[in-house]
Amino acid sequence: MKLPSALFGACVLILGASWARAEVVYSVAERQPPAGHREGLQIVAIANSGAAIGGTSDSFHGFYWTNPTQVNALASLGQSRPADGSLPTGINNIDGACGYGYTSAGLTRGLHWQKPTGAPVVLQPIGSKTALYVVAGCTALNDSNVLVGDSSIGRKFEPTHATEWTGNEIIDLGALGDSTASSAALAISPNGLVAGASGLSAHGATHAVVWFYRSITDLGTLGGSDSAAVGINDFAQAVGSSDIAQVDPDGAPLQHAFLWQGGTMSDLGVLPGNNASHANAINRWGEIVGRSGINFDQNYHAVIWLKGIMTDLNQLLAGKLPSTVVLLNAPSIADSGRFEVAGENIATGERVSYLVTPTYSTSVSVTSTPNPSSEGQWVIFQASVTTTDAHGTPTGSVTFADGATKLKTVNLNSYGNALYATSTLGLGIHRITATYNQNDVYGAGRSTVVNQRVNLELIPLPHSNGR
Repeated sequence: MKLPSALFGACVLILGASWARAEVVYSVAERQPPAGHREGLQIVAIANSGAAIGGTSDSFHGFYWTNPTQVNALASLGQSRPADGSLPTGINNIDGACGYGYTSAGLTRGLHWQKPTGAPVVLQPIGSKTALYVVAGCTALNDSNVLVGDSSIGRKFEPTHATEWTGNEIIDLGALGDSTASSAALAISPNGLVAGASGLSAHGATHAVVWFYRSITDLGTLGGSDSAAVGINDFAQAVGSSDIAQVDPDGAPLQHAFLWQGGTMSDLGVLPGNNASHANAINRWGEIVGRSGINFDQNYHAVIWLKGIMTDLNQLLAGKLPSTVVLLNAPSIADSGRFEVAGENIATGERVSYLVTPTYSTSVSVTSTPNPSSEGQWVIFQASVTTTDAHGTPTGSVTFADGATKLKTVNLNSYGNALYATSTLGLGIHRITATYNQNDVYGAGRSTVVNQRVNLELIPLPHSNGR
């Protein structure tokens, strides 16, 4: 199967107008290379927390970053060639990772690291476990530990088919074309949708595909011959790159990033002056990361698509990075909004990588029931916290206060609400506020004041019967 140039081997490392949302503030943390390995740092994928997997060019070995400064080597097969060979390609949010390893015969096997410090589980191919030349590899996994990739169906190397490993099941996801066609699963969503690419024949075109619960759908192309889907979310939005009808001056096909949704593939365009782009990943909010540049040129720039608008990340993150760093690619984005950017320090020639964490502004409201109330009566205060950028429901806690006096800190429920009840408010007017305490990617916020009036409880006088 011929895959587009956006796919580099088994591992997917795909690299307008400037636009930023005023309510989002980005912080940047440099990803530290493993001790003794500073050459060619390359992060492949990140989790919601910012944990990441990747490797370096001076060691054919996978690494797992718990955070930007803490890194562990992933165990390999123990009989690999090279001696410590492993290539991680996928990560989930429960400390799992998957990828490739090598047998003593030099054949690839899919690996599943259930914990970053444990030995990997070997994933078997669709075909016979003992047949010569049978290979397998894993590219992605979700939090349900459903893993996808590709493996041999039994014959010598080819064809390989997209494969799903679920529990003890090994499932052949099939291909679009005839019996000689290969396919590969390259991404899986939290709810089990799978994206990838499939050939139409042994040496024919390759098309982006989505498996909707193991039923394959051809996504087509942007007018050229080949395409591949490398990311998908729970809302069946798939991204990747596709040949377009135009070619570069050397006659090579140009590729553009695409977004497929609702049965339509849309061209995501290029930065001004560029002719090629690639999308790497999409999160549940429809935010996409990738790169844009000149076809087959090294001067790509990392980009992000926010609400459909492409932004050069060198502009979005200007002033937050050393002036000598050029961002070349954004390989991964998580549902939390965190994303990774890779680049080069042109002063030293070193490849660098950064974890970018957004802080979304929040809005806090507080209400009281009843208002006014009587002295000694129970009053219920409800605080509601939302993000102005609609990025999920904030987590954490709010602190209720009466003027400058702290009343209580209460955890938010799954709807972003917190309740506080009291019957000890004294007579008069109480200026009640609720302050959201910054948590994860959600910034702190404070509500407006609710003036709670507490009146003296009037005791009715007995009737005098007219006397």
